[in-house]
Amino acid sequence: MMQTRVTVLVRQPDVRNNIYAAAKFCTLAVALIVSAAGTISANAAYLNFQNTTVALGESMSAEPFANRTTADSLASIIDLASPTQNEQHTQTSHVWVSGGSLELNFAFDAEYDLHTLHFWNYFTETYDIDDISLQFFNDSGALVGALAVQPVTGTHLGSEFIAPADYVLAFPTNVRFVNALLTGTNGQVDFNNLGFSGELSQVPVPAAFWLLASAFGVLSCTVLMNTPNSRAMRFF
Repeated sequence: MMQTRVTVLVRQPDVRNNIYAAAKFCTLAVALIVSAAGTISANAAYLNFQNTTVALGESMSAEPFANRTTADSLASIIDLASPTQNEQHTQTSHVWVSGGSLELNFAFDAEYDLHTLHFWNYFTETYDIDDISLQFFNDSGALVGALAVQPVTGTHLGSEFIAPADYVLAFPTNVRFVNALLTGTNGQVDFNNLGFSGELSQVPVPAAFWLLASAFGVLSCTVLMNTPNSRAMRFF
């Protein structure tokens, strides 16, 4: 009697290769999740006209400035593109209040962890600012810190150009609003620009996000490990 050899293809999982593929996939998924969380939590920024608004404080009259309108003067406070930029002191660039102080309210587009105050003070004692009292508030309007800065007289670079001076800020994080009171011992408030630098405050990632990511990872690993792969088995 003649014996017939039959070869049957039985689809079975190639466990070793699929485990390796699943491990690579899960590693990539975790890396992407961590990267996304990092992007949410930290972005360094100079806070100027692109992400900040400034208005007069409650103690001020509607038009307190000696040389220009309120709208033009406020725009000049945050109009520089860089915290290292020098600016020329002219009648269309400087901010001047004569015979009193200046109260300002800054509002950022989000909460920031501020670390530096940048200030372009006037370069003579006759008109320069001698004190800046700062109060910091979070998104809910709660006070998160306060400090006073005694700025140095501005650095005159010639041709009426003023260099910025930097002051380290040390106070709680998550700042959305800043109240600043600027005063001079001679009753004059004269400067060119005022700005802040900081990093976007960490945004808590919702627990549902991590739960969904974990479930997705487990499901993906399970699918990969059970993907069929052809393997030949002989029956006689």
